Amino acid sequence: MEQAAPASDRAEAVFPALGETFDASLSVPEDFSHGTQPAPGMMRSKLGRWGLLPDVAEPAKTYDIRGERYTAVLGPGGPDDVRLIHLRSPAVGDTFDISFAVPKDFSHRSQPAPDMMLSTLGKWDFLPVAEHPIMNYEIGGERYTAVLGPKGPNDVHLIHHPRAADEAAPAPATSSHDRSGRALGATEWLGDEHIQRDYELLTQQLQVNHPNLAAGTRFVDPLIAFQLSWGAERDALSALQRIIYDRDDNDVAHFLFLPVNDAGATDPNGTHWSLLLIDRRPERQPVAYHYDSVQGHNDGPAERLAARLGVTFLQRAGMAPQQNGYDCGVFVVDGTRELVRRLAQGERPQDEPLHLDNLVANRQALRDRLRG
Repeated sequence: MEQAAPASDRAEAVFPALGETFDASLSVPEDFSHGTQPAPGMMRSKLGRWGLLPDVAEPAKTYDIRGERYTAVLGPGGPDDVRLIHLRSPAVGDTFDISFAVPKDFSHRSQPAPDMMLSTLGKWDFLPVAEHPIMNYEIGGERYTAVLGPKGPNDVHLIHHPRAADEAAPAPATSSHDRSGRALGATEWLGDEHIQRDYELLTQQLQVNHPNLAAGTRFVDPLIAFQLSWGAERDALSALQRIIYDRDDNDVAHFLFLPVNDAGATDPNGTHWSLLLIDRRPERQPVAYHYDSVQGHNDGPAERLAARLGVTFLQRAGMAPQQNGYDCGVFVVDGTRELVRRLAQGERPQDEPLHLDNLVANRQALRDRLRG
């Protein structure tokens, strides 16, 4: 049996070097306008006769069209499904930062999606699919378009949108920062990976100690919370259904814990975390409780997220104020744990929220948990 080729070799085989381009200007209609788009029929017809279209053996080819660079990728629909990715105009409004989902040695270039990325994003349906075969990502400060290829759900091609020479130098895809979520500095802001790891640990503990409460409680990945707030409605609805329904399609999620960030669709680099608890117990109207260690800072993002989840009644709950400029994320995870502890003891929000006015956030305890 032949041994599988390394990912770097696969990338070189599938994606031509930037210098290996064909000027396809004469194959496009006169009214062709620059941008990511399906390849025009005229282009498919002309280049197809010359064997210059992507195919299963070589699913990506690079063209120059009227002075602009494009990568053409064969999609899941066969020979007539060719997508032109304009390398100088990545989409912005539907771009998500997935830096945490790529290996530490990830290097910027067009390439097959790494196995780690397929595994990490696949479990949240955050990859291109046949119905929506193109998605846009940011990785280490660089823009990428992901395109579903012809070989099925694990055949995803990352198309790099390189910066212009006069733009600022790109940030490295990875740095000394540990994207596993296990390492947290003494004054480091919490990232998605830290909150998600602590939520995974809390889920495991709750399943062992309080399985009934665990069955009706969901700790939402920060990335998914962002998608719920800013993603397309169809994607947000799909993500919500995966959260609240069990394997038998029963709506069993009574308590949702969602990290709220002040990042936006066009500015994914947020500066503050807060916590949204949604009480969806079937005997009452859904209520959202917002816990913010900088009172009022995240009111707008919390209201938006609650509304996107169909919750119209939002209450501000008491939360102890942070005493520095970097512990907001610690208040989120420690606030979540304190609320879960009280829920496990039988406390429930009724006319008043379960306030956290006396919460003491313990960064060192969190660092120990993450390392463990």
